[in-house]
Amino acid sequence: MFKRIQVKIGRSSDGSLQNFELKSVVDQYPKMASSSSAETKLATAKTVLSTAASVAATAMLVRSIAQDFLPHEIQHYFFSGISSFFSRFSSQLTMVIEEFDGLVNNQIYEAAEIYLGSKVSPSTHRIKVSKPEKENNFTITMESNQEIVDVFNGVKFNWILVSRHPCNIFEHCYMYLVTLDTYIVRLQVESNFHNPRDLNSTLRSEVRSFELSFHKKQRDLVLNSYLPHIVKQSKSMKQEKKTLKIFTVDYQNMYCNIAEAWIPTNLDHPATFETLALDSDIKSFILHDLERFIKRKEYYRKVGKAWKRGYLLYGPPGTGKSSLIAAMANHLNFDIYDLELTELSNNSELRRLLVAMANRSILVVEDIDCTIEFQDRMAESRALHPHGSQEKQVTLSGLLNFIDGLWSSCGDERIIVFTTNHKEKLDPALLRPGRMDVHVHMSYCSPSGFRLLASNYLGIKDHLLFGEIEEQIDMTKVTPAEVAEQLIKSDEPGIALQGLIEFLKVKKKENEEADEEAKRKQAEVEAKEAEAEAEIKDKKDDNDEKKMPSPSSLFSAYASMAASMMLFRSMANELIPHPVRGYLVSSLRYLFKTHSPKLTLVIEESNGISRNQVYEAAEIYLCTKISSNTERIRVSKSPKGKSLTIRLEKGEMLVDFYEGIELKWRFICAESQQKDPNDPFSPPRSEKRFFELTFHKKHKDRVLDCYVPYVLERANAMKDEERVLKMYTLNSCHPYNGVKWESINLEHPATFETVAMDQDLKNAVIEDLNRFVKRKEFYKKVGRAWKRGYLLYGPPGTGKSSLVAAMANYLKFDVYDLQLANIFRDSDLRKLLLGTANRSILVIEDIDCSVELPDRRHGDGRKQPDVQLTLSGLLNFIDGLWSSCGDERIIIFTTNHKERLDPALLRPGRMDMHIHMSYCTYHGFKLLASNYLGIHNHHHLFGEIEDLMKETDVTPAHVAEELMKSEDVDVALEGLVKLLKRKKLEGDEFEDEAEKKNAAQAAKRQKTGKQQRKPVRNNRRNSTKRTSNRLSAKKTILY
Repeated sequence: MFKRIQVKIGRSSDGSLQNFELKSVVDQYPKMASSSSAETKLATAKTVLSTAASVAATAMLVRSIAQDFLPHEIQHYFFSGISSFFSRFSSQLTMVIEEFDGLVNNQIYEAAEIYLGSKVSPSTHRIKVSKPEKENNFTITMESNQEIVDVFNGVKFNWILVSRHPCNIFEHCYMYLVTLDTYIVRLQVESNFHNPRDLNSTLRSEVRSFELSFHKKQRDLVLNSYLPHIVKQSKSMKQEKKTLKIFTVDYQNMYCNIAEAWIPTNLDHPATFETLALDSDIKSFILHDLERFIKRKEYYRKVGKAWKRGYLLYGPPGTGKSSLIAAMANHLNFDIYDLELTELSNNSELRRLLVAMANRSILVVEDIDCTIEFQDRMAESRALHPHGSQEKQVTLSGLLNFIDGLWSSCGDERIIVFTTNHKEKLDPALLRPGRMDVHVHMSYCSPSGFRLLASNYLGIKDHLLFGEIEEQIDMTKVTPAEVAEQLIKSDEPGIALQGLIEFLKVKKKENEEADEEAKRKQAEVEAKEAEAEAEIKDKKDDNDEKKMPSPSSLFSAYASMAASMMLFRSMANELIPHPVRGYLVSSLRYLFKTHSPKLTLVIEESNGISRNQVYEAAEIYLCTKISSNTERIRVSKSPKGKSLTIRLEKGEMLVDFYEGIELKWRFICAESQQKDPNDPFSPPRSEKRFFELTFHKKHKDRVLDCYVPYVLERANAMKDEERVLKMYTLNSCHPYNGVKWESINLEHPATFETVAMDQDLKNAVIEDLNRFVKRKEFYKKVGRAWKRGYLLYGPPGTGKSSLVAAMANYLKFDVYDLQLANIFRDSDLRKLLLGTANRSILVIEDIDCSVELPDRRHGDGRKQPDVQLTLSGLLNFIDGLWSSCGDERIIIFTTNHKERLDPALLRPGRMDMHIHMSYCTYHGFKLLASNYLGIHNHHHLFGEIEDLMKETDVTPAHVAEELMKSEDVDVALEGLVKLLKRKKLEGDEFEDEAEKKNAAQAAKRQKTGKQQRKPVRNNRRNSTKRTSNRLSAKKTILY
């Protein structure tokens, strides 16, 4: 029998080889040959299967016998020998870089994770994408079991991210106890045992590590050059993508974990040195000083000084101290740590917070002159408290050691900034060089500062009115914040500048009156201070020999508490040694690796402990892409939701198209751990959910730079459309966690159409709101936080709460109702601010009587021992660095008595628009009559009602109540006429009585010779002035 070989070759139209076929043809005995060949192949297959089964059974038997009868030491010796034998034939060295090293993070792992995110190669098929809610940039990292090849100095390095479930690592752990009778007792330890102090224990759902493989001869290159290069590059990349943070003290967790002593949030303050209305010479000096500081690390080391710098910013309120700090942080890319000294009880807490700070940061203590009453270094306060019952134990000595003692060297490249409105009140020990190296006077607005503000806000370099304005500014004490508030009122330069001129004239007159009053008060204060100094001096003489304990004792006590613990647990080797297993897995991966053109983005539900914003956006966006091919979806509806919620069911796939790119989405749910039904103490089953987005690799940049941001933008728009307005209040039922927000749906029906306000006033408010929400880029350009403050003042019942609800409904903003009486610390105030969302309204009603705030002067005795909420803390909350922690926010204060408020609360930048909610006008009455009675035309009683309203103070609430009493128009209006007549009669009697009291008081003052003025809390004026000024007062808007 012989065979003939038949070859078929096909070519395409252009002549290239298209296919090749080789066929064996049997000429003789075809049937017999075919039958014989089939039987032979079947017999061979049976033999192979039988042999494989025998080998497998033998291997299982040997493994079982070895585990049951061979001691652990012999197994270990045998496997070590095999491992040593195979390692001789390998030229590769593998470095394992685990995520954690005991209780601390592995810095090399973090650096490699950042570095490799930028090294996605053509062989990579899957990467992970995430974005925390408050971060600005996407995070791209490797997916599990993916390989990346990097080249450094001409040498190739293979990286693999390995993720293993802990129970696959610790399958068998044994302990052996040898008794006196030489019997060996083996105790098997369950694989799910975990050490609660070990971050690598089986409590984690997975253990992650990088494996770096390279030739053994490159070991020194890796250790001495490659890994340091990765650490350096990752730091640079991290700094470029860094989102600035501002930190506040977490008083509740200060002693739990030092890493949790500070709470961070994003710092979004747009201030830069280009937008600061600061003298150009001072600005240049600060910039030069900062640049010299950050470049002189070796210089500070050479001269033996801690690498830090101190700045004292002093000047009146509104001169830009907080903006300068934000500009310094943005210029240096430094985080800010805002320290509130009123929170601290002793010097050790001060040191603990310093240790918890990161390098390359700015420590800020605002209003240092009034945040806390320091004990001086001569134990003056101990004389005042002979029994040692002082409330605070933070001493001036402790603060000095904190900023310039041994503890100041616990960190590098730090800046310390103190701010004050009264430099003269500070202890000279705080001001010397080495503590506050640079003193920056933040003075009133200068002509050059005005020109910069005009350029930023109005976009003009010169104008005909500049000369007159500069002359007025030279003669008037006006802050940059006040000038900026006048310029922001109008986009038309002429109107804005004319308004500024009128404001400067009024301000000049107020300054002259204030100077006279200040001189008189200063004389009184100096006399009181002289008496207090004499009293303190007398008490000093009686306590000369008393000394405060040395700070070294506190240092020693704190140092003795510092300790670190590393817990190690023994690990049994598996049946196949790790080098052999690694070699086999690498070989199989290389053989079966498919060179697919597809790239898959893995979008997990969470990124560590924070939610992945990309996952949430994809979940919302994909519900609009459900097609006829989708087989399963999930539908739900919350009890107070507006519409149904539609989501993909696990395993479902959707196809989306973006600019001609095909993108395939798949929703996957994987069980990360299964609960053991026989073990009641086993951890419960958990589910890992994520989206997979697959597309061609050539579109990677387009997808990451355009498509993913598009998904985020569309999801945010859909959330706004379906948004249910919420109103938040405080829940103080957490004594150890402080106060928290809890919400309920806001269903207040008030709108601007239903609010009984003067039409001009209403239009002004609406126009101001519209300009505010459309000017995000404008606020960033001028370096101001994107917020707006409104003060609503007037008698009760004039519609202040209804106006707040109308503003919320108009803008679709949530409302946060803050009760200051439930706040005990400034840090609680900041935590609540961090808990408020963007696009929201923060309301503090009845600010004049909600809480007694200690003022900014020393010696205010109204402060309660257990209440540490200060006016300074409230001011920093609404207009300091913390006001920039969020965008598109409105702050509203309401009060019945504007004259009782501290002037610091009312300045522009805090309360930008003052709205007088006065008594009901005739226009307001007509609107109420239309809403309540459906009267759209004239009625015969309208004329009488109009005349009575000019002479009577009646609130819209009273008018509305009368109109609700009857559905009959005539009856309701006649009842209103009777109410107005009765109110007029009561008002006349009240005025007569008030005039008598005023006359009696005036006579008494003349008799006693006292010339001091007392505030008049009379809401009514005499009848001759009231009628002529009523209409103008009801339309007043004060900015």
